[in-house]
Amino acid sequence: MERNINEIKEKLKSLGYLEWRIGDFFVGRKPRFLVLISKISFIGAILFGFGFTLLYLITNLPLVSNFLDLFLLFIYISVSIFLILFVFFSILGLVINYPLKKLRLKAKPSNALFHIITIIFSILIMGYLFLWLKGQVFPSLYYFFVILIPLFIIFIIFFRIFLITIFLMMGNISSDPLPSRKVLVILSILILLSLIPFLFLERLKDKGGESFSPERTGIKVAIIGVDGFDMSFAKSLIEEGKLPFLKTLFENGFICKYRAKEPRIPAIFWTTVATGSPPEEHNIRAFQSTSLIGVETPLQFKRDPSGILWVLNSLFLNTKIAQLEPISSYLRNSKTLWEIFSEKGLRIGQINWWASWPADEVRDFSITDRAFEKIKERMELEMDYYPHYIKDDLFHSLDLSESFQPDSFISNTIQRLFEIYSPDLFMVYLPGLDIQWENNFKNPIEDVRVLKNSITEVENAFLKEDSILEKITGSLKDYTKIFVFDPGRNFRNKGIKKGEDGIVIFQGFPFKKGSIYEPQAPERIAPTVLFISGFPISERMKVPLMESINEEFKKFHKIKIIKSFGRKKEKKVVSKFNKELLENLRSLGYIE
Repeated sequence: MERNINEIKEKLKSLGYLEWRIGDFFVGRKPRFLVLISKISFIGAILFGFGFTLLYLITNLPLVSNFLDLFLLFIYISVSIFLILFVFFSILGLVINYPLKKLRLKAKPSNALFHIITIIFSILIMGYLFLWLKGQVFPSLYYFFVILIPLFIIFIIFFRIFLITIFLMMGNISSDPLPSRKVLVILSILILLSLIPFLFLERLKDKGGESFSPERTGIKVAIIGVDGFDMSFAKSLIEEGKLPFLKTLFENGFICKYRAKEPRIPAIFWTTVATGSPPEEHNIRAFQSTSLIGVETPLQFKRDPSGILWVLNSLFLNTKIAQLEPISSYLRNSKTLWEIFSEKGLRIGQINWWASWPADEVRDFSITDRAFEKIKERMELEMDYYPHYIKDDLFHSLDLSESFQPDSFISNTIQRLFEIYSPDLFMVYLPGLDIQWENNFKNPIEDVRVLKNSITEVENAFLKEDSILEKITGSLKDYTKIFVFDPGRNFRNKGIKKGEDGIVIFQGFPFKKGSIYEPQAPERIAPTVLFISGFPISERMKVPLMESINEEFKKFHKIKIIKSFGRKKEKKVVSKFNKELLENLRSLGYIE
Protein backbone atom coordinates (compact mmCIF):
# COMPACT_ATOMS: atom_id res chain seq x y z
CA MET A 1 0.00 0.00 0.00
CA GLU A 2 2.93 2.33 0.54
CA ARG A 3 4.17 2.19 -3.03
CA ASN A 4 2.98 4.70 -5.52
CA ILE A 5 0.50 3.74 -8.18
CA ASN A 6 3.02 3.28 -10.99
CA GLU A 7 5.20 1.00 -8.87
CA ILE A 8 2.18 -1.13 -8.01
CA LYS A 9 1.26 -1.41 -11.66
CA GLU A 10 4.80 -2.37 -12.69
CA LYS A 11 4.95 -4.98 -9.95
CA LEU A 12 1.64 -6.49 -11.05
CA LYS A 13 2.81 -6.52 -14.68
CA SER A 14 5.99 -8.30 -13.64
CA LEU A 15 3.83 -10.94 -11.98
CA GLY A 16 2.14 -11.62 -15.30
CA TYR A 17 -0.95 -9.46 -15.10
CA LEU A 18 -1.98 -7.58 -18.23
CA GLU A 19 -2.80 -3.90 -18.08
CA TRP A 20 -6.33 -3.01 -19.07
CA ARG A 21 -8.91 -0.32 -18.57
CA ILE A 22 -11.99 -0.47 -16.41
CA GLY A 23 -14.20 0.19 -19.43
CA ASP A 24 -13.15 -3.16 -20.90
CA PHE A 25 -15.22 -4.92 -18.27
CA PHE A 26 -18.37 -3.04 -19.17
CA VAL A 27 -18.01 -3.72 -22.90
CA GLY A 28 -17.52 -7.41 -22.30
CA ARG A 29 -13.72 -7.68 -22.64
CA LYS A 30 -11.17 -8.92 -20.13
CA PRO A 31 -13.45 -9.80 -17.19
CA ARG A 32 -10.55 -9.77 -14.73
CA PHE A 33 -12.12 -6.62 -13.29
CA LEU A 34 -14.88 -8.91 -12.05
CA VAL A 35 -12.22 -10.69 -9.97
CA LEU A 36 -10.98 -7.36 -8.62
CA ILE A 37 -14.33 -5.98 -7.48
CA SER A 38 -15.34 -9.40 -6.15
CA LYS A 39 -12.20 -9.56 -4.02
CA ILE A 40 -12.52 -5.96 -2.83
CA SER A 41 -16.22 -6.49 -2.02
CA PHE A 42 -15.44 -9.74 -0.22
CA ILE A 43 -12.75 -8.17 1.97
CA GLY A 44 -14.95 -5.14 2.68
CA ALA A 45 -17.91 -7.36 3.55
CA ILE A 46 -15.85 -9.49 5.95
CA LEU A 47 -14.43 -6.39 7.63
CA PHE A 48 -17.80 -4.68 7.96
CA GLY A 49 -19.39 -7.93 9.13
CA PHE A 50 -16.89 -8.22 11.97
CA GLY A 51 -17.25 -4.55 12.82
CA PHE A 52 -21.06 -4.68 12.92
CA THR A 53 -21.01 -7.86 14.99
CA LEU A 54 -18.78 -6.13 17.54
CA LEU A 55 -21.17 -3.16 17.70
CA TYR A 56 -24.09 -5.55 18.08
CA LEU A 57 -22.25 -7.26 20.92
CA ILE A 58 -21.80 -3.90 22.66
CA THR A 59 -25.36 -2.63 22.38
CA ASN A 60 -27.08 -5.97 23.08
CA LEU A 61 -24.57 -7.55 25.45
CA PRO A 62 -27.05 -8.62 28.17
CA LEU A 63 -29.28 -10.22 25.52
CA VAL A 64 -26.63 -12.27 23.71
CA SER A 65 -27.03 -15.80 25.02
CA ASN A 66 -24.99 -17.87 22.56
CA PHE A 67 -22.23 -17.71 19.98
CA LEU A 68 -24.59 -18.91 17.21
CA ASP A 69 -26.50 -15.60 17.31
CA LEU A 70 -23.30 -13.69 16.62
CA PHE A 71 -22.14 -16.09 13.90
CA LEU A 72 -25.47 -15.96 12.03
CA LEU A 73 -25.54 -12.18 12.30
CA PHE A 74 -22.01 -12.03 10.88
CA ILE A 75 -23.07 -14.19 7.91
CA TYR A 76 -26.20 -12.09 7.25
CA ILE A 77 -24.29 -8.81 7.42
CA SER A 78 -21.32 -10.00 5.36
CA VAL A 79 -23.44 -11.38 2.52
CA SER A 80 -25.58 -8.23 2.44
CA ILE A 81 -22.59 -5.89 2.44
CA PHE A 82 -20.88 -7.97 -0.27
CA LEU A 83 -23.85 -7.46 -2.58
CA ILE A 84 -24.02 -3.74 -1.78
CA LEU A 85 -20.26 -3.22 -2.34
CA PHE A 86 -20.22 -5.28 -5.53
CA VAL A 87 -22.93 -3.12 -7.07
CA PHE A 88 -21.31 0.05 -5.69
CA PHE A 89 -17.84 -0.66 -7.12
CA SER A 90 -19.31 -1.73 -10.45
CA ILE A 91 -21.22 1.53 -10.80
CA LEU A 92 -18.28 3.52 -9.43
CA GLY A 93 -15.96 2.02 -12.02
CA LEU A 94 -18.34 2.93 -14.82
CA VAL A 95 -18.71 6.50 -13.53
CA ILE A 96 -15.01 7.10 -12.85
CA ASN A 97 -13.53 5.58 -16.00
CA TYR A 98 -14.65 8.14 -18.57
CA PRO A 99 -14.77 11.49 -16.66
CA LEU A 100 -11.26 10.91 -15.27
CA LYS A 101 -9.50 10.02 -18.51
CA LYS A 102 -7.94 13.47 -18.81
CA LEU A 103 -7.10 13.60 -15.13
CA ARG A 104 -5.44 10.23 -15.47
CA LEU A 105 -3.16 11.52 -18.20
CA LYS A 106 -2.17 14.70 -16.38
CA ALA A 107 -1.43 13.48 -12.88
CA LYS A 108 -1.16 10.38 -10.75
CA PRO A 109 -2.09 10.23 -7.05
CA SER A 110 1.07 10.51 -5.00
CA ASN A 111 2.22 8.37 -2.12
CA ALA A 112 2.04 11.39 0.21
CA LEU A 113 -1.57 12.14 -0.73
CA PHE A 114 -2.50 8.55 0.00
CA HIS A 115 -0.99 8.74 3.50
CA ILE A 116 -2.43 12.19 4.27
CA ILE A 117 -5.96 11.06 3.44
CA THR A 118 -5.52 7.92 5.54
CA ILE A 119 -4.21 9.87 8.55
CA ILE A 120 -7.08 12.39 8.39
CA PHE A 121 -9.61 9.58 8.14
CA SER A 122 -7.95 7.72 11.03
CA ILE A 123 -8.27 10.75 13.31
CA LEU A 124 -11.91 11.30 12.35
CA ILE A 125 -12.94 7.66 12.76
CA MET A 126 -11.15 7.35 16.12
CA GLY A 127 -12.98 10.45 17.37
CA TYR A 128 -16.31 9.15 16.11
CA LEU A 129 -15.84 5.70 17.65
CA PHE A 130 -14.68 7.19 20.94
CA LEU A 131 -17.72 9.46 21.23
CA TRP A 132 -20.13 6.74 20.11
CA LEU A 133 -18.76 4.11 22.45
CA LYS A 134 -18.59 6.60 25.31
CA GLY A 135 -22.39 6.59 25.34
CA GLN A 136 -22.48 2.81 25.82
CA VAL A 137 -22.23 0.95 29.11
CA PHE A 138 -19.10 -0.96 30.15
CA PRO A 139 -18.10 -2.48 33.51
CA SER A 140 -14.74 -0.71 33.31
CA LEU A 141 -12.55 1.44 31.06
CA TYR A 142 -10.50 -1.65 30.21
CA TYR A 143 -13.42 -3.27 28.38
CA PHE A 144 -14.08 0.00 26.58
CA PHE A 145 -10.67 -0.15 24.90
CA VAL A 146 -10.99 -3.90 24.28
CA ILE A 147 -13.83 -3.00 21.89
CA LEU A 148 -12.49 0.35 20.64
CA ILE A 149 -9.13 -0.86 19.32
CA PRO A 150 -10.41 -3.76 17.13
CA LEU A 151 -13.15 -1.53 15.72
CA PHE A 152 -10.63 1.17 14.89
CA ILE A 153 -8.32 -1.29 13.11
CA ILE A 154 -11.25 -2.76 11.15
CA PHE A 155 -12.36 0.66 9.91
CA ILE A 156 -8.81 1.69 8.93
CA ILE A 157 -8.15 -1.55 7.02
CA PHE A 158 -11.44 -1.16 5.18
CA PHE A 159 -10.68 2.45 4.33
CA ARG A 160 -7.18 1.60 3.04
CA ILE A 161 -8.63 -1.06 0.75
CA PHE A 162 -11.33 1.31 -0.45
CA LEU A 163 -8.85 4.14 -1.04
CA ILE A 164 -6.34 2.10 -3.04
CA THR A 165 -9.19 0.78 -5.17
CA ILE A 166 -10.34 4.30 -6.00
CA PHE A 167 -6.76 5.40 -6.77
CA LEU A 168 -6.20 2.43 -9.05
CA MET A 169 -9.44 3.19 -10.87
CA MET A 170 -8.12 6.66 -11.62
CA GLY A 171 -5.30 5.12 -13.66
CA ASN A 172 -4.90 2.00 -15.74
CA ILE A 173 -5.95 -0.80 -13.47
CA SER A 174 -4.57 -4.27 -12.97
CA SER A 175 -6.61 -7.22 -11.91
CA ASP A 176 -5.29 -7.80 -8.42
CA PRO A 177 -4.18 -4.95 -6.14
CA LEU A 178 -4.62 -7.39 -3.22
CA PRO A 179 -2.67 -10.63 -3.72
CA SER A 180 -4.19 -13.71 -2.10
CA ARG A 181 -1.34 -13.92 0.41
CA LYS A 182 -2.12 -10.42 1.68
CA VAL A 183 -5.82 -11.27 1.86
CA LEU A 184 -5.08 -14.31 4.03
CA VAL A 185 -2.88 -12.25 6.35
CA ILE A 186 -5.61 -9.59 6.76
CA LEU A 187 -8.30 -12.18 7.49
CA SER A 188 -6.07 -14.08 9.95
CA ILE A 189 -5.34 -10.90 11.91
CA LEU A 190 -9.02 -10.00 11.86
CA ILE A 191 -10.10 -13.38 13.18
CA LEU A 192 -7.62 -13.10 16.06
CA LEU A 193 -8.87 -9.60 16.88
CA SER A 194 -12.49 -10.73 16.79
CA LEU A 195 -11.77 -13.39 19.40
CA ILE A 196 -10.81 -10.76 21.99
CA PRO A 197 -14.36 -9.60 22.89
CA PHE A 198 -15.68 -13.17 22.77
CA LEU A 199 -13.07 -14.24 25.32
CA PHE A 200 -14.47 -11.62 27.69
CA LEU A 201 -18.13 -12.18 26.78
CA GLU A 202 -19.11 -13.83 30.05
CA ARG A 203 -17.07 -11.38 32.13
CA LEU A 204 -18.67 -8.43 30.35
CA LYS A 205 -22.18 -9.63 31.08
CA ASP A 206 -24.07 -8.50 34.14
CA LYS A 207 -23.95 -11.50 36.48
CA GLY A 208 -27.07 -10.43 38.34
CA GLY A 209 -28.21 -7.98 40.94
CA GLU A 210 -26.57 -7.40 44.27
CA SER A 211 -28.32 -8.99 47.23
CA PHE A 212 -30.16 -6.59 49.55
CA SER A 213 -33.17 -6.35 51.85
CA PRO A 214 -35.38 -3.27 51.56
CA GLU A 215 -36.16 -1.37 54.75
CA ARG A 216 -39.87 -0.91 54.14
CA THR A 217 -41.30 2.49 54.99
CA GLY A 218 -44.94 1.47 54.63
CA ILE A 219 -45.47 4.02 51.84
CA LYS A 220 -47.59 2.89 48.91
CA VAL A 221 -46.65 4.64 45.68
CA ALA A 222 -48.66 5.24 42.51
CA ILE A 223 -47.09 6.60 39.31
CA ILE A 224 -49.59 8.01 36.82
CA GLY A 225 -48.07 8.74 33.40
CA VAL A 226 -50.00 11.10 31.11
CA ASP A 227 -48.75 11.39 27.52
CA GLY A 228 -49.47 14.28 25.15
CA PHE A 229 -49.90 16.82 27.96
CA ASP A 230 -48.95 20.14 26.37
CA MET A 231 -48.40 22.43 29.35
CA SER A 232 -49.09 25.71 27.55
CA PHE A 233 -52.37 24.35 26.19
CA ALA A 234 -53.41 22.99 29.60
CA LYS A 235 -52.42 26.20 31.39
CA SER A 236 -54.90 28.29 29.41
CA LEU A 237 -57.68 25.80 30.20
CA ILE A 238 -56.76 25.81 33.91
CA GLU A 239 -56.89 29.61 33.99
CA GLU A 240 -60.36 29.45 32.43
CA GLY A 241 -61.47 27.09 35.21
CA LYS A 242 -62.08 24.17 32.84
CA LEU A 243 -59.70 21.70 34.52
CA PRO A 244 -60.66 21.76 38.23
CA PHE A 245 -58.85 18.58 39.24
CA LEU A 246 -55.58 19.62 37.62
CA LYS A 247 -55.88 23.09 39.13
CA THR A 248 -56.12 21.57 42.62
CA LEU A 249 -53.29 19.15 41.86
CA PHE A 250 -50.94 21.94 40.77
CA GLU A 251 -51.74 23.91 43.93
CA ASN A 252 -51.15 21.03 46.35
CA GLY A 253 -48.07 19.19 45.17
CA PHE A 254 -44.35 19.56 44.64
CA ILE A 255 -43.73 20.53 41.02
CA CYS A 256 -40.61 20.14 38.92
CA LYS A 257 -40.04 20.51 35.21
CA TYR A 258 -37.96 18.52 32.79
CA ARG A 259 -37.07 19.20 29.18
CA ALA A 260 -38.38 16.64 26.69
CA LYS A 261 -35.49 15.16 24.69
CA GLU A 262 -35.38 14.33 21.02
CA PRO A 263 -36.32 12.01 19.51
CA ARG A 264 -39.76 12.40 21.11
CA ILE A 265 -40.58 8.68 21.09
CA PRO A 266 -42.95 7.62 23.92
CA ALA A 267 -41.54 4.09 24.17
CA ILE A 268 -38.10 5.51 24.95
CA PHE A 269 -39.19 8.13 27.47
CA TRP A 270 -41.60 6.00 29.48
CA THR A 271 -39.08 3.17 29.73
CA THR A 272 -36.64 5.73 31.13
CA VAL A 273 -39.24 6.70 33.76
CA ALA A 274 -39.88 3.05 34.68
CA THR A 275 -36.21 2.07 34.94
CA GLY A 276 -34.34 5.24 35.91
CA SER A 277 -31.94 4.48 33.05
CA PRO A 278 -31.20 6.47 29.88
CA PRO A 279 -31.91 4.85 26.48
CA GLU A 280 -28.26 3.82 26.09
CA GLU A 281 -28.72 1.58 29.13
CA HIS A 282 -32.31 0.35 28.96
CA ASN A 283 -31.97 -0.35 25.18
CA ILE A 284 -35.51 0.60 24.10
CA ARG A 285 -34.92 2.83 21.07
CA ALA A 286 -37.98 2.54 18.85
CA PHE A 287 -41.51 1.13 18.65
CA GLN A 288 -40.36 -1.90 16.68
CA SER A 289 -37.41 -4.22 16.21
CA THR A 290 -36.14 -6.43 13.39
CA SER A 291 -35.89 -10.16 13.95
CA LEU A 292 -33.56 -12.14 11.65
CA ILE A 293 -34.31 -15.78 10.87
CA GLY A 294 -32.34 -17.96 13.26
CA VAL A 295 -31.12 -15.04 15.41
CA GLU A 296 -32.86 -14.90 18.77
CA THR A 297 -31.90 -11.35 19.73
CA PRO A 298 -33.83 -8.68 17.78
CA LEU A 299 -32.09 -5.70 16.18
CA GLN A 300 -33.09 -2.05 16.51
CA PHE A 301 -32.12 0.13 13.54
CA LYS A 302 -34.03 3.33 14.30
CA ARG A 303 -31.26 5.49 15.77
CA ASP A 304 -28.71 5.48 12.98
CA PRO A 305 -27.28 8.83 11.88
CA SER A 306 -25.13 7.26 9.14
CA GLY A 307 -27.97 5.60 7.23
CA ILE A 308 -26.11 2.33 6.57
CA LEU A 309 -28.17 0.45 9.16
CA TRP A 310 -31.36 1.72 7.55
CA VAL A 311 -30.13 0.30 4.21
CA LEU A 312 -29.37 -3.04 5.85
CA ASN A 313 -32.76 -3.11 7.54
CA SER A 314 -34.52 -2.46 4.23
CA LEU A 315 -32.47 -5.17 2.53
CA PHE A 316 -33.27 -7.72 5.24
CA LEU A 317 -36.99 -6.97 5.16
CA ASN A 318 -37.31 -6.89 1.37
CA THR A 319 -35.48 -10.20 0.97
CA LYS A 320 -37.76 -11.79 3.61
CA ILE A 321 -34.87 -12.93 5.83
CA ALA A 322 -36.18 -10.71 8.61
CA GLN A 323 -39.49 -9.47 9.95
CA LEU A 324 -40.62 -6.57 12.10
CA GLU A 325 -41.83 -7.10 15.65
CA PRO A 326 -43.34 -4.72 18.21
CA ILE A 327 -41.01 -4.00 21.11
CA SER A 328 -41.30 -6.25 24.15
CA SER A 329 -39.82 -6.52 27.62
CA TYR A 330 -37.22 -8.93 26.23
CA LEU A 331 -35.36 -5.96 24.70
CA ARG A 332 -34.93 -4.14 28.01
CA ASN A 333 -31.47 -4.22 29.56
CA SER A 334 -32.65 -2.54 32.79
CA LYS A 335 -35.18 -3.73 35.33
CA THR A 336 -38.34 -1.73 35.83
CA LEU A 337 -39.58 -0.58 39.21
CA TRP A 338 -42.32 -3.21 39.22
CA GLU A 339 -39.74 -5.95 38.57
CA ILE A 340 -37.50 -4.71 41.40
CA PHE A 341 -40.43 -4.54 43.84
CA SER A 342 -41.85 -7.89 42.74
CA GLU A 343 -38.53 -9.70 43.24
CA LYS A 344 -38.63 -8.70 46.92
CA GLY A 345 -42.10 -10.15 47.35
CA LEU A 346 -44.00 -6.86 47.28
CA ARG A 347 -47.36 -6.47 45.62
CA ILE A 348 -47.45 -4.52 42.38
CA GLY A 349 -49.96 -3.37 39.81
CA GLN A 350 -49.01 -2.28 36.30
CA ILE A 351 -51.28 -1.17 33.47
CA ASN A 352 -50.40 -0.33 29.86
CA TRP A 353 -46.74 0.63 30.33
CA TRP A 354 -44.60 0.56 27.19
CA ALA A 355 -42.54 -2.62 26.59
CA SER A 356 -44.35 -4.55 29.33
CA TRP A 357 -45.38 -7.55 27.16
CA PRO A 358 -45.41 -10.44 28.00
CA ALA A 359 -47.08 -9.90 31.37
CA ASP A 360 -44.95 -10.70 34.42
CA GLU A 361 -46.20 -13.22 36.95
CA VAL A 362 -46.49 -10.90 39.93
CA ARG A 363 -48.42 -10.56 43.16
CA ASP A 364 -51.61 -8.67 42.27
CA PHE A 365 -51.75 -7.82 38.53
CA SER A 366 -49.95 -6.83 35.34
CA ILE A 367 -51.75 -5.65 32.18
CA THR A 368 -49.47 -5.05 29.20
CA ASP A 369 -49.37 -2.36 26.55
CA ARG A 370 -50.94 -4.77 24.03
CA ALA A 371 -54.02 -5.73 26.03
CA PHE A 372 -56.35 -2.82 25.24
CA GLU A 373 -56.09 -3.10 21.45
CA LYS A 374 -56.61 -6.86 21.53
CA ILE A 375 -59.65 -6.58 23.78
CA LYS A 376 -61.12 -3.82 21.61
CA GLU A 377 -60.62 -5.86 18.43
CA ARG A 378 -61.79 -9.08 20.13
CA MET A 379 -58.47 -10.77 19.42
CA GLU A 380 -57.21 -13.79 21.30
CA LEU A 381 -55.31 -12.78 24.43
CA GLU A 382 -51.85 -14.31 24.91
CA MET A 383 -49.73 -13.37 27.92
CA ASP A 384 -51.32 -9.91 27.80
CA TYR A 385 -52.36 -9.89 31.44
CA TYR A 386 -51.77 -11.65 34.74
CA PRO A 387 -53.40 -13.33 36.66
CA HIS A 388 -55.73 -15.14 34.28
CA TYR A 389 -58.86 -14.62 36.39
CA ILE A 390 -58.97 -10.83 35.84
CA LYS A 391 -60.05 -11.44 32.23
CA ASP A 392 -63.72 -10.71 32.98
CA ASP A 393 -62.79 -7.45 34.70
CA LEU A 394 -60.91 -6.37 31.58
CA PHE A 395 -63.73 -7.15 29.16
CA HIS A 396 -66.34 -5.53 31.40
CA SER A 397 -64.17 -2.39 31.62
CA LEU A 398 -64.41 -1.81 27.88
CA ASP A 399 -67.23 0.49 26.87
CA LEU A 400 -67.06 1.34 23.17
CA SER A 401 -69.64 4.08 23.67
CA GLU A 402 -67.04 6.02 25.68
CA SER A 403 -65.71 9.01 23.77
CA PHE A 404 -62.13 8.77 24.99
CA GLN A 405 -60.48 5.41 24.55
CA PRO A 406 -58.20 3.89 25.78
CA ASP A 407 -57.95 6.09 28.91
CA SER A 408 -61.59 5.46 29.78
CA PHE A 409 -60.98 1.72 29.57
CA ILE A 410 -57.93 2.06 31.83
CA SER A 411 -59.78 4.12 34.45
CA ASN A 412 -62.65 1.60 34.48
CA THR A 413 -60.13 -1.23 34.91
CA ILE A 414 -58.44 0.55 37.82
CA GLN A 415 -61.76 1.09 39.55
CA ARG A 416 -62.62 -2.61 39.27
CA LEU A 417 -59.22 -4.02 40.25
CA PHE A 418 -58.71 -1.74 43.25
CA GLU A 419 -61.86 -3.14 44.79
CA ILE A 420 -59.86 -6.39 45.09
CA TYR A 421 -56.19 -5.43 45.16
CA SER A 422 -54.03 -2.96 47.04
CA PRO A 423 -50.52 -3.13 45.55
CA ASP A 424 -47.48 -1.55 47.20
CA LEU A 425 -46.50 -0.04 43.86
CA PHE A 426 -48.91 0.91 41.11
CA MET A 427 -47.95 2.25 37.67
CA VAL A 428 -50.29 3.27 34.87
CA TYR A 429 -49.71 4.89 31.48
CA LEU A 430 -52.44 7.01 29.82
CA PRO A 431 -51.82 7.60 26.08
CA GLY A 432 -55.16 9.22 25.24
CA LEU A 433 -54.07 12.85 24.84
CA ASP A 434 -51.09 11.95 22.68
CA ILE A 435 -53.32 9.84 20.42
CA GLN A 436 -55.84 12.70 20.24
CA TRP A 437 -53.13 15.11 19.06
CA GLU A 438 -52.09 12.59 16.40
CA ASN A 439 -55.65 11.98 15.19
CA ASN A 440 -56.30 15.69 14.76
CA PHE A 441 -52.94 16.89 13.46
CA LYS A 442 -51.42 13.93 11.61
CA ASN A 443 -51.76 15.94 8.39
CA PRO A 444 -51.02 19.66 7.89
CA ILE A 445 -54.20 21.76 8.20
CA GLU A 446 -54.71 24.79 5.97
CA ASP A 447 -58.45 25.33 6.37
CA VAL A 448 -59.14 27.62 9.37
CA ARG A 449 -62.45 25.95 10.19
CA VAL A 450 -60.87 22.49 10.21
CA LEU A 451 -58.08 23.79 12.45
CA LYS A 452 -60.60 25.29 14.85
CA ASN A 453 -62.54 22.02 15.02
CA SER A 454 -59.33 20.07 15.67
CA ILE A 455 -58.36 22.39 18.52
CA THR A 456 -61.85 21.98 19.99
CA GLU A 457 -61.46 18.18 19.82
CA VAL A 458 -58.15 18.37 21.70
CA GLU A 459 -59.67 20.73 24.26
CA ASN A 460 -62.52 18.28 24.89
CA ALA A 461 -59.94 15.53 25.32
CA PHE A 462 -58.22 17.58 28.05
CA LEU A 463 -61.56 18.07 29.80
CA LYS A 464 -62.22 14.34 29.66
CA GLU A 465 -58.70 13.57 30.90
CA ASP A 466 -59.25 15.86 33.88
CA SER A 467 -62.28 13.83 34.96
CA ILE A 468 -60.47 10.53 34.30
CA LEU A 469 -57.54 11.57 36.50
CA GLU A 470 -59.97 12.55 39.25
CA LYS A 471 -61.64 9.14 38.96
CA ILE A 472 -58.30 7.29 39.08
CA THR A 473 -57.13 9.33 42.06
CA GLY A 474 -60.34 8.41 43.86
CA SER A 475 -59.19 4.77 43.78
CA LEU A 476 -55.76 5.74 45.14
CA LYS A 477 -56.71 7.58 48.33
CA ASP A 478 -54.10 5.84 50.50
CA TYR A 479 -51.27 6.32 48.00
CA THR A 480 -48.42 8.73 47.60
CA LYS A 481 -48.88 9.82 44.01
CA ILE A 482 -46.40 10.87 41.33
CA PHE A 483 -47.95 12.39 38.21
CA VAL A 484 -45.72 12.54 35.12
CA PHE A 485 -47.09 14.83 32.41
CA ASP A 486 -45.11 14.48 29.18
CA PRO A 487 -45.74 16.72 26.12
CA GLY A 488 -45.55 13.66 23.88
CA ARG A 489 -44.72 13.59 20.20
CA ASN A 490 -44.05 16.87 18.46
CA PHE A 491 -45.70 17.97 15.23
CA ARG A 492 -43.26 20.58 13.97
CA ASN A 493 -43.28 19.06 10.50
CA LYS A 494 -47.06 19.48 10.45
CA GLY A 495 -47.14 23.13 11.42
CA ILE A 496 -48.07 22.61 15.09
CA LYS A 497 -45.70 23.79 17.79
CA LYS A 498 -46.07 21.90 21.05
CA GLY A 499 -44.32 22.69 24.30
CA GLU A 500 -41.06 21.02 25.25
CA ASP A 501 -41.46 21.08 29.04
CA GLY A 502 -42.70 18.05 30.92
CA ILE A 503 -44.08 18.31 34.45
CA VAL A 504 -43.72 15.96 37.43
CA ILE A 505 -45.98 16.51 40.45
CA PHE A 506 -45.29 14.72 43.75
CA GLN A 507 -48.25 14.54 46.12
CA GLY A 508 -48.58 12.97 49.57
CA PHE A 509 -46.16 11.87 52.30
CA PRO A 510 -43.16 12.35 52.40
CA PHE A 511 -43.32 15.05 49.74
CA LYS A 512 -43.73 18.71 50.57
CA LYS A 513 -45.39 21.51 48.64
CA GLY A 514 -43.26 23.69 46.44
CA SER A 515 -41.38 23.66 43.18
CA ILE A 516 -37.94 23.63 41.56
CA TYR A 517 -37.21 26.22 38.92
CA GLU A 518 -34.32 24.39 37.22
CA PRO A 519 -35.31 21.54 34.85
CA GLN A 520 -34.58 18.08 36.27
CA ALA A 521 -33.75 14.77 34.60
CA PRO A 522 -36.66 12.31 34.29
CA GLU A 523 -34.16 9.58 35.26
CA ARG A 524 -34.49 10.88 38.85
CA ILE A 525 -38.10 9.71 39.19
CA ALA A 526 -37.33 5.98 39.66
CA PRO A 527 -34.59 6.45 42.30
CA THR A 528 -36.93 8.80 44.18
CA VAL A 529 -39.57 6.05 44.29
CA LEU A 530 -36.99 3.53 45.47
CA PHE A 531 -35.72 5.86 48.20
CA ILE A 532 -39.10 6.68 49.74
CA SER A 533 -40.01 2.96 49.60
CA GLY A 534 -36.93 1.90 51.57
CA PHE A 535 -35.00 0.44 48.63
CA PRO A 536 -31.37 1.15 47.72
CA ILE A 537 -30.54 2.70 44.36
CA SER A 538 -28.13 1.44 41.72
CA GLU A 539 -24.78 3.19 41.36
CA ARG A 540 -25.65 3.90 37.72
CA MET A 541 -28.81 5.78 38.71
CA LYS A 542 -29.05 9.49 39.31
CA VAL A 543 -29.66 10.69 42.86
CA PRO A 544 -33.26 10.86 44.12
CA LEU A 545 -35.06 14.20 43.93
CA MET A 546 -34.27 15.03 47.56
CA GLU A 547 -35.48 18.62 47.15
CA SER A 548 -39.06 17.32 47.02
CA ILE A 549 -38.89 15.35 50.28
CA ASN A 550 -39.53 16.82 53.72
CA GLU A 551 -36.69 17.18 56.21
CA GLU A 552 -38.15 14.82 58.82
CA PHE A 553 -38.17 11.88 56.41
CA LYS A 554 -34.64 12.63 55.19
CA LYS A 555 -33.45 12.78 58.80
CA PHE A 556 -34.38 9.15 59.48
CA HIS A 557 -33.73 7.66 56.04
CA LYS A 558 -30.42 7.69 54.21
CA ILE A 559 -29.63 6.82 50.61
CA LYS A 560 -28.13 3.36 50.19
CA ILE A 561 -26.32 2.41 46.99
CA ILE A 562 -25.75 -1.01 45.45
CA LYS A 563 -23.77 -1.91 42.36
CA SER A 564 -26.65 -3.18 40.23
CA PHE A 565 -30.17 -4.59 40.27
CA GLY A 566 -29.14 -6.96 37.48
CA ARG A 567 -31.39 -7.91 34.61
CA LYS A 568 -34.30 -10.30 34.64
CA LYS A 569 -33.44 -13.46 32.70
CA GLU A 570 -36.21 -14.34 30.31
CA LYS A 571 -36.67 -16.19 27.07
CA LYS A 572 -37.84 -14.42 23.96
CA VAL A 573 -41.53 -14.95 23.19
CA VAL A 574 -43.01 -14.32 19.75
CA SER A 575 -46.62 -13.21 19.34
CA LYS A 576 -48.72 -14.55 16.48
CA PHE A 577 -50.40 -11.14 16.22
CA ASN A 578 -47.29 -9.12 15.36
CA LYS A 579 -48.67 -8.04 11.99
CA GLU A 580 -51.91 -6.73 13.50
CA LEU A 581 -50.10 -5.02 16.37
CA LEU A 582 -47.69 -3.27 14.00
CA GLU A 583 -50.60 -2.09 11.89
CA ASN A 584 -52.20 -0.65 15.00
CA LEU A 585 -48.98 1.22 15.87
CA ARG A 586 -48.91 2.52 12.30
CA SER A 587 -52.52 3.70 12.47
CA LEU A 588 -51.74 5.61 15.67
CA GLY A 589 -48.77 7.31 14.03
CA TYR A 590 -46.13 5.62 16.16
CA ILE A 591 -44.39 4.06 13.14
CA GLU A 592 -44.36 5.07 9.49
